[in-house]
Amino acid sequence: PVSCAAALGVLDALEHDGAMENATSVGGYMLERLRTFAKGCALVSEVRGLGMMIGIVLHGEAKSAADACLRERLLVNATAENVLRLLPPLTLTRDEADAGLKIIERALSAAPAAASASTPTATR
Repeated sequence: PVSCAAALGVLDALEHDGAMENATSVGGYMLERLRTFAKGCALVSEVRGLGMMIGIVLHGEAKSAADACLRERLLVNATAENVLRLLPPLTLTRDEADAGLKIIERALSAAPAAASASTPTATR
């Protein structure tokens, strides 16, 4: 009974406090910004997501980018070896999203594979 009441309280808050609308709005903004960034970053293969659940598929491994984000106190996951997974709270603001996206963009731009992916290799 207590756990059910707590669950109902959470569902009520999600429905009436605008968390779902915020997730749709801010999540859509994040996806759009990441897709725009991906066009200029050879390391990024694809950006996909729904709401606040976002995956950045890379041409190389994702661990170094995840580690770079962690060094700047942003927690992201490296999954399936080449996917950077973002799962921020549903209450994330646009300003907070901007701060996190700047960290992700720096990490992806500085990743070792980004440098080699954008540099043409010499032919013999």
